Amino acid sequence: MKAVLLILALAAPATALPARQDGPRHEASALAAELDPTRLERALALAVDEDDAARAAALDYLAQVELESPEDREARVAALRQRATIDPDAELRRRSLEGLGALGGARAAEVLVQLARELPPVERRRAARQLAEVAGPLSRAAREVLEAAVLGSFGEREDGLPGDALAVLLPSYGRRLAERAGGGDLPRERAPFVLGARHPSPAVRGAGARALELFLARLRQLGQFDRADRAIARLAADGVPTRPLTYLRVLGDLEQGGTDHGAILASIRRLRAAGGGGESAAEGHWRARAVLLEGVALLAFERLDGAQEAFGRAADLYDGLLARRIDRAGPLGADTHRDLYQERALVEFSEAFRRLAAGTPGDDPDLLGRLRRAHALQLTAQEVAVGHDLATSSGPDPFFELALSPYRLVLARVPHAAWPPERQIRLQREMGRALASVLGRELPGFEPYPDVPAELFDPVLDGRRALVLMGIARAELEALRRRYEELRLRELRAMKADPALEREIELTLRVLSRVAMDLGGRTLDERYLDLRTPSAHALDVAERMRREGRTAACRELATRFAEDLRALQLVGTMAVPAAHAQLVIGGSWSDEGRPAKAEEHLLEALALLEGLRSEFEERRDLRRVAAVDDEIAEALVSLAVNANVKAGDPERAREYFERAYELRQDDFMRVLLACYRARSGREEEARELLVQVPASPGAYYNLACTHALLGDTQEALDYLERDFSENRTSEAALEKQKEWARGDPDLASLREDPRFQLLTAPAPPPEVQR
Repeated sequence: MKAVLLILALAAPATALPARQDGPRHEASALAAELDPTRLERALALAVDEDDAARAAALDYLAQVELESPEDREARVAALRQRATIDPDAELRRRSLEGLGALGGARAAEVLVQLARELPPVERRRAARQLAEVAGPLSRAAREVLEAAVLGSFGEREDGLPGDALAVLLPSYGRRLAERAGGGDLPRERAPFVLGARHPSPAVRGAGARALELFLARLRQLGQFDRADRAIARLAADGVPTRPLTYLRVLGDLEQGGTDHGAILASIRRLRAAGGGGESAAEGHWRARAVLLEGVALLAFERLDGAQEAFGRAADLYDGLLARRIDRAGPLGADTHRDLYQERALVEFSEAFRRLAAGTPGDDPDLLGRLRRAHALQLTAQEVAVGHDLATSSGPDPFFELALSPYRLVLARVPHAAWPPERQIRLQREMGRALASVLGRELPGFEPYPDVPAELFDPVLDGRRALVLMGIARAELEALRRRYEELRLRELRAMKADPALEREIELTLRVLSRVAMDLGGRTLDERYLDLRTPSAHALDVAERMRREGRTAACRELATRFAEDLRALQLVGTMAVPAAHAQLVIGGSWSDEGRPAKAEEHLLEALALLEGLRSEFEERRDLRRVAAVDDEIAEALVSLAVNANVKAGDPERAREYFERAYELRQDDFMRVLLACYRARSGREEEARELLVQVPASPGAYYNLACTHALLGDTQEALDYLERDFSENRTSEAALEKQKEWARGDPDLASLREDPRFQLLTAPAPPPEVQR
């Protein structure tokens, strides 16, 4: 909820006010600025100073300073743990947890697990979130700690995580398990999915289901479809309920572009009938979801008339369920009610998608009317969620990202028997224009159709949608009032004065007053972008076009997205998407052999990201600094690749890469480091790095480059062949990668090899193929 995010944003600098130029406060600020590792002992002393600002600066020093001695590192972790546990200031307890997260190593992760067991509910969930964020590709050690903590909670240990903290960690567990070689092969590794489905806590059951979905989705994303199928078979043998497994199997089959239409539709029929026709809301929801899935499957199979009939039945089923108003039955009912509205919106969206696929023009009034209703339903889902303090999207991305979306199940697979890349891109562009014609400011990048009625284009001028938007605004105000009342009740029950609680009450009241004034003093049009978050979907479509070699069209769409952000004055609040737009534009120029033009846009992206980093540094927001560092590393890698392959300047490429590697050291970056070491003649270091990293599909091309530089011709050709066969998902994308390989200086040693020439030879023109 944006109002709550505003509270956090206001709260962040509360203990980072300009320091008096004397005493412990000034000394701690100097330490945080200089990061001198020899001053650790003094920083540890200042971390327990009575002055809040001195402690804040000392904590920043502890989270960022580079320390060599194991004893010093342990002292640092111990100090952050102590402050996270007993500091009287709630803001400093939060920053201590973020400091532990920023460290990222095994020891800090172990402490976060301990705190997730010991702290009060709100703060233990925060500790779990820190662990979930750091336990990814950037920290393999932290990932192992997370896995051990989750597995221990489903084993025989007595110090398992509390249910609410476990619910935070489970989705990350599922995703990370898929990324580990062989993850999920052992029964104990699947136990969180099996036992999570029977856990007494509804939050854990829901998180376990989400973890399983993410586990299988990530396997499919990595192209490991056989491994996903084996996992489903093993989970069924383990005792996981068959209905969710059937559902996930069908989703996987459709995402792969499954051709056994009869088997897929039979599975959907079993899914629909599995509950025996009961009348509970849960059974009704499964039936409605199965019919929607049937419609999208028929759409994927290009059986458009059957899809239309299924979408009609799904609409009736969802309308019947929504009429029950199960949101009045408590939090779980409200959670389901939100999902029903979201999926009902997807029914309308899918029917509009079907009509476009059947040849209906994108500006057809009936088609636009469908999308208008879909948007109104999505807004209602947001209103339900905000009114019940539930998580929700405040933008149109669920249309593209929900598991049942045609974008996930029809357009995910390239090539697709019925949906070749050209058709997919054409439909995405037409749908983008149609949606932009009814969402207005929510879909920058796409040009709306001309002469669309104002009440259709602008939700503020549409009576039904305007009412729901006002409902969202009132629900946010009521949520703030509830928060304020909860804080006051805590204050009344407290045995002694709590300065941190008093500050939080004051900040909440300040934001509450501001939101109340906005509700009465600003028009709905002025507050629209406070209630709704624009989507960066245009950049996904632009990237899709770039992969298919349509660089000019890619650049046109990304440029319009950037221009729309500027026109809406959103570059500041959407700095990361604005930077991504410049990365896409720069990449398209690089693809066309215009390295100077490419570097111009890539440097603009880098400047945007570095400006955002400085802003977060000023706020002492270490978590966001770390997230932006990852984005900066991506920009620097793009600059390095452009400098090396297109500009022919390996020295400048090395400089860019070295800066990127300082910010990010995951397996992908280690492969690149090996490549740079091989390029500079440091063969032994390169080979040591190659031993450390797994040969994943995303690394095949860089592994080919590294082995070519090391003189390992056959290994290089093997990896190049695997990259072409496993990672290129369409003929156009394959041809684009072949062209890149032919001009890549890292592969120069292979150019006279007949196998390389055969692998990278351009495909014959279509008339020759016939």
